Amino acid sequence: MYRAELEALVASSGGENVEIYHHAESEANMVSVSPLRNNFSTQIGFALRFHLRRLFDPVPMFFTLPSDKYQPPDLSDCRAKTYQVVYLRSPDGIQTSADGSDGPAPLWDRPISHVFNLALQRTHAYYDMIEEIQAALTSFESASPAFALSQASQRCLDSRSRDKAVGEMDVEGILNDIQIAHICLSAARAAKFILSLLRWPGVVEAINEAGGWRPVEILAGKLERFQLDRDFPDEAHFVQLSNIELFLIRLENDREDMLNVARASQKVLQAMWKRFKRGGGRIKRRHTYDAMIRQVLLDDSKTAVFPVLGTPGATLVAGPVEN
Repeated sequence: MYRAELEALVASSGGENVEIYHHAESEANMVSVSPLRNNFSTQIGFALRFHLRRLFDPVPMFFTLPSDKYQPPDLSDCRAKTYQVVYLRSPDGIQTSADGSDGPAPLWDRPISHVFNLALQRTHAYYDMIEEIQAALTSFESASPAFALSQASQRCLDSRSRDKAVGEMDVEGILNDIQIAHICLSAARAAKFILSLLRWPGVVEAINEAGGWRPVEILAGKLERFQLDRDFPDEAHFVQLSNIELFLIRLENDREDMLNVARASQKVLQAMWKRFKRGGGRIKRRHTYDAMIRQVLLDDSKTAVFPVLGTPGATLVAGPVEN
């Protein structure tokens, strides 16, 4: 561990003529990432996920059968009562197979903490690419912006090219346009989910009774303070929780822009799906790149539809998530 840490220090020093001793039995290259910082970031991520489970999810079920002699302990006081005032359900008109043949469980069948964590990833990706997103739009501040697609995407969406398979030179540009559109669309839906969840009646009270957001804000602040979010992207999205109130204000202020960009993104994704859903036109055998792009569109769509909220035991539910 010490050796790896020293190697990382040497690598980050920028010295060109520094020689370092390698053990004769080791053939590994000199590491450039501090193992201690990496472990520190990972442990903060573990702790933050624990607190999110504590604030949003019920106590997990016991894996032993209760009996008269061994009654399971009541651990409900270890968790916030958030799950008693809100639950996740599928948006209106969304149907999934009962046998799970559609793949992984949809987001409304996941714990609230899991969906909240995913939503944080989506909003963080949006803000992390905001300059690239703005550059890809014809007018970012317009009420009806549109994406200036790459030449590769323009060619594949041209009606005269519908019967032509996508070439290798065009794949990168098309996938990049799809990625940007997906980030924008899912971020708008994620932001709505976060705002709806944290402002749902009773949620603030339940979280405050369990100790509030302070432990989460302290841990997330360490990611920012030690610049761990720059070096370790797996935990970088948690930095948004360093100040919950400012985070919610930012989402609220940017909500209209995010929705406008999301509408433009949805048009792009719909056009792409129409082009690639069957491999394109009269092509009988789907080309390799066409199939890959189609699969990307399918995989992205599975995490772009966020749940709506409801009150347990009540018929009142939130409206569908805006696109």
